[in-house]
Amino acid sequence: MDDIRPREPAWRQVPSCTLSRYREIVRELPRPSNAQIKNFVLAVSEDHSWYKHLPLVPPGVPWWFFVDPWSGFDRKLQEGGRASHVELMDDAATLGRRPPTKEYRSRFGYLACVTTGWGGFSRPDLRDGNAMARIWFGGRDTVFRIPVEIEEAGRVEVTALIHPQTAQSWVWSQRLGAEPRSWPVETGGDATLLEVLSHSERKMRGGRGVADGIDEKLVALLSPEMRRQHEAMQNAIRRMLSVAYD
Repeated sequence: MDDIRPREPAWRQVPSCTLSRYREIVRELPRPSNAQIKNFVLAVSEDHSWYKHLPLVPPGVPWWFFVDPWSGFDRKLQEGGRASHVELMDDAATLGRRPPTKEYRSRFGYLACVTTGWGGFSRPDLRDGNAMARIWFGGRDTVFRIPVEIEEAGRVEVTALIHPQTAQSWVWSQRLGAEPRSWPVETGGDATLLEVLSHSERKMRGGRGVADGIDEKLVALLSPEMRRQHEAMQNAIRRMLSVAYD
């Protein structure tokens, strides 16, 4: 009789990697520079329309940053915890809104990330299953889950404010809904959120909120929190690099 049990998802077959083995692998790669860290944070923050999909206010959504020898490649996870890797050339990268592999390496080094939804340049194919189980990095054929120490060090929570398009009145008027209504104290507290909402509602009532696009008043109000989150992402990368390289 044929075995009709559902197949286990490929990502469940990916074995874990010890921290010592992970360090052996990544230490053969150049450590990302400060410029590459900043470039990567800005790039993944604008890689997708996060202003439409991430929460507007805390709690945010977890992201994990790590080092992957095959970052910047197109890859597919296959049965048995194996993977295929294809270098992205100019034409293929254009179709997928991702930079060619050589450009990726120049701008970002070997940095990679994944989110609980679906992740930036380096993880366009990972859309099913538990995000923590999907944080994997590659050898040439076999892939491994990154060590828990790297997961913990490279984890950060972000909101829609990582994306500059969040500074539009319609976003706050139409999207906030039943979300919690609190704001980080260090970037203005709830008074800032109240001003953001009041300004957005006035613009929408005047019939200008959508047509106006980016609102300079909102830019001024939101920029401190955007900077805080971008800095938190950079700090998560640096924590992860310390665990991996130091």
